[in-house]
Amino acid sequence: MKNRTVKEIETLAKEVGGTSFAGLVYTNKNGERSRYTINLGIDHTKVLRKDLIRLANVRENLYPVLAENFGADVAARAFAEVQKSIETSIEGTNVNSIAQKEAFVYFNTGMKFGLNTRKLYITGYKVAKKIFEKGIYPTVKSRPLTLAKKAIDKHLKRGNIRLFILDENQLETFRTNGKTIEIGV
Repeated sequence: MKNRTVKEIETLAKEVGGTSFAGLVYTNKNGERSRYTINLGIDHTKVLRKDLIRLANVRENLYPVLAENFGADVAARAFAEVQKSIETSIEGTNVNSIAQKEAFVYFNTGMKFGLNTRKLYITGYKVAKKIFEKGIYPTVKSRPLTLAKKAIDKHLKRGNIRLFILDENQLETFRTNGKTIEIGV
């Protein structure tokens, strides 16, 4: 993408502007090469509202397991922090500044191109993932509280929302609206 001009990026944005699903082949920082199918048109606030309701059922079923694995205090704190995080996001106190909004060319509700970073930012709900090559991942050294919160997120829709920050070395192809766009590699 380094070689594309802002005008070319804006033209590309118009080409894929109305898409809701996309498929992309992506290599992450750990060397894992995968194909993702993602829903770009998600209403993040709607997902969070449903997750807030779902959290009560998750708590009922998952709390005993987390309390056994990490202790009752850690389990209770993890649920409280996840709930607080969801509520804060719904309230909209995490809104981007005007300066940040002007730093991007927006393709649609899930895609934007950073004018300064020269990277493509794709946010969407993970529908499917197929791993072609496994990556090499470091040993997990997270605190018990972090592990408990990750376990909770696996039971919520927000746990499947993904942000891809891509440059031409990570994204091979992008397929949407019946068109395959060659990016790099």
